[in-house]
Amino acid sequence: MHRLIQAVALDHLAEPDREQHITKAVELMVELFPYDTQPDQWPQCAQLLAHAQTLIDHARAVEAKRIRRQDAGQDPKLPRLVTSVGIYLHSRGLDSRLARQMHEQALFMYQQLYEGDHPDMAHCLVWLAIDLREAGEHERARDVDEQALATRQRLYRGDQSDVAMSLNSLAIDLRQLGQHERSRELAERALAMRQRLYQGDHRDVAMSLNNLAVGLRQLGAHVRARQLDEQALAMRQRLYQGDHPEVAISLSNVAVGLREIEEYRRARELDEQALAMRQRLYRGDHRNVAMSLNNVSRPWRCGSGCTNAITLTWL
Repeated sequence: MHRLIQAVALDHLAEPDREQHITKAVELMVELFPYDTQPDQWPQCAQLLAHAQTLIDHARAVEAKRIRRQDAGQDPKLPRLVTSVGIYLHSRGLDSRLARQMHEQALFMYQQLYEGDHPDMAHCLVWLAIDLREAGEHERARDVDEQALATRQRLYRGDQSDVAMSLNSLAIDLRQLGQHERSRELAERALAMRQRLYQGDHRDVAMSLNNLAVGLRQLGAHVRARQLDEQALAMRQRLYQGDHPEVAISLSNVAVGLREIEEYRRARELDEQALAMRQRLYRGDHRNVAMSLNNVSRPWRCGSGCTNAITLTWL
């Protein structure tokens, strides 16, 4: 429906009916728009994105009116939708600034809804920390991740997937701040927890293998880092068919290890595979495409420092 027709239709509705229709539309969109979007869901998200953004604008206007009227009961579905859109924008590399704004808005909504700990609020905190980390605000990212981890540890006992996710994310923050040994400890804990939670191949285990390898390399443990990178790549290639961002990450990281042992030709082949895969996955400018272009453009025999192992925003 054209936006002008939407505006006229909404304008002719009585306010209670308009608010009811918007609330129902939010409920429907929450069901349709994937929460933690994965690459195979990107086409679906792309089709829904403009509709979701317009609906969010309408729903936020309704919430503002309710606050002015001092009506009780905000819609808990709205911050979940806002979070979902932010995750997609970030993961797809479309608009990191807008993704951060979405997560900040969702967090504010959750804080109005819940006085204590809540799983959705903790999840939003983790994604806000990712946004902050990519913007170079590492200390604030650490603080937000610490808050998310503390929340999840109060919510859950023992091994739990969200706790492992927060351990992994905080480990990345600490590494960025130069606290390499503490970062390694948390990454080891996250990996061990995930290996207890999941048998066989699992994307979260591969993510922890990747993250721990990056930290070990910075501590000089190059042999074990190479082993973990190779395990992560093999696992991801078994998990995913065709192009996938996590496979591209592992291709780049294994190339780092190959350069360390002077297998430059094979390292370049993997970097070229990663570049081709990322160019197929992402439209327009994207930081991972730029990183692959940088890796491929360097001389073959440039030593172990010529490329950087990286982690992925999915944790």
